[in-house]
Amino acid sequence: TDDDGVSLQESDSATVTVEDVPSSISLTKSADPTEISEPGENVAFTVSIVNTSAADSVTIESITDVPFGDVTQVQGDVVATDCSVTQLLAPTESYDCTFTAFVAGNAGQALTDTVTAAGTDDDGVAVSGDGSADVDVIDVPPTMEVSKTAVPLEVPEPGGDVTFSIAVTNTSAEPITVTTIGDDVYGNLNGACGLPATVQPSDTFTCQFTRTVQGDAGDQRTDIATITAQDDEGNSITEQDDATVTITDVLPSIEIDKSANPEQLPEPGGTVLFRVQITNPSVEDVEITGLVDDIHGDLDGQGTCQTPTTVIANGGTYVCSFTADVTGEARYAETDTITVTGQDNDGNETTDDDDATVTIIDVEPDMSVSKSTSPSSRPEPGGDYDIVVTIDNDSTVDDLTVTSIIDVPHGDLNGQGDCTVPQTIPPGGSYSCSVPESLTGNAGDSESDTVTVTANDNEGNVVVEDDDATFTITDLVPVLDVDKTASPSSVPEPGGDVTFTITIVNTSPEQVTQLTIEDDVY
Repeated sequence: TDDDGVSLQESDSATVTVEDVPSSISLTKSADPTEISEPGENVAFTVSIVNTSAADSVTIESITDVPFGDVTQVQGDVVATDCSVTQLLAPTESYDCTFTAFVAGNAGQALTDTVTAAGTDDDGVAVSGDGSADVDVIDVPPTMEVSKTAVPLEVPEPGGDVTFSIAVTNTSAEPITVTTIGDDVYGNLNGACGLPATVQPSDTFTCQFTRTVQGDAGDQRTDIATITAQDDEGNSITEQDDATVTITDVLPSIEIDKSANPEQLPEPGGTVLFRVQITNPSVEDVEITGLVDDIHGDLDGQGTCQTPTTVIANGGTYVCSFTADVTGEARYAETDTITVTGQDNDGNETTDDDDATVTIIDVEPDMSVSKSTSPSSRPEPGGDYDIVVTIDNDSTVDDLTVTSIIDVPHGDLNGQGDCTVPQTIPPGGSYSCSVPESLTGNAGDSESDTVTVTANDNEGNVVVEDDDATFTITDLVPVLDVDKTASPSSVPEPGGDVTFTITIVNTSPEQVTQLTIEDDVY
């Protein structure tokens, strides 16, 4: 205003230009640890972002890593993170965060990874910064665990098949290659186990092979497997394990079989061939130490039997035989038992027995009867004759007792003539008796009669036989006694009459008829 209070106003302008100052950020990255064992470990990476701008604020919009990608998220090899976006940083302000990632590599590698932070300042101008950290991968010798087992752990003598299993577990952090498997008993097993074989970490490689383990009872068979493997750097490792198989004692066993030939004999008995077969079904040889028969005694030296003798294992046999007499009455049975005793090479004893029975069988009586007449004929008119009965005991075993002699038509001959019953006839013996009879008649007349003899042996077996005979009246040829005389007995020549006298006498016991007289001259 002036002194009069009147307002006065005037104006003018001036221009001041504010120049943009470029914004910037810096980033540092560190690793913990800076060395890892192959094939890799988790590493914690710390990222520090500083707004190095003089005036502007900066907004961090991404944090990425090569090779891990977005480190603000758990993904891929990023296993943990506290990094996040967006982050607003005033000038000189910083932001720190940590992410953990799995870093993998081979021994000797130096692994570098770079993290980049990017964003804009408050003028919308893009800003970025990066930082790197190195992690060295160090070599780790391979490790493995080896186990050898046997199934079964025990086999009966003299041995048997055992399946051995070798298990190789990779306790390393990287694959290993099993290159050789050797056994101090069974040699190189590379082919049997299909080597080489790669085993991943924590995996187990298994090889099985079957072999025969042999020995005596109580033996322990231990064999050691040696396994060699290497990693991809060629580092070798060797481990061993063993397995023990015990040979257990097996008690011996023997089986005896006794047989008799023949098993039956006709009375009164005879000689029997006894056959003895001893079988050894056990897994080792057995020595026969005793072979005794409860009737015939110690068989050593009898027939072909000898003790001691060895019977080989797994079905081997020993066969011998001896003879002995078995006698008795019909239906007598003789059973005798053989006991065999043996032992194996460990002194374990075994025994068995078997018997055989021989039966005396009944022999049926055998008898023959012969009947005859003495004489067998008489000329007419007949006359006296004897009936002759002969009884033969054809059995070679039993006496024969004649109980009846019956004749048809003359009836029971007991008490007739010199025939009497009962009569005992020894084996092979005979009995004869006769009864007088008479028959008269004409020529051609005859009498046929049959005698039947009944007898039994000492077992009561009955035998009946018969025979017949005929007495015949034969024709008698007439007999004449002829006497011829001449009277005179001589005449002078030239001849004369002569009287001839013929005298005929019948000397036959019967009349002669139809007499004819002829002269060869007259």
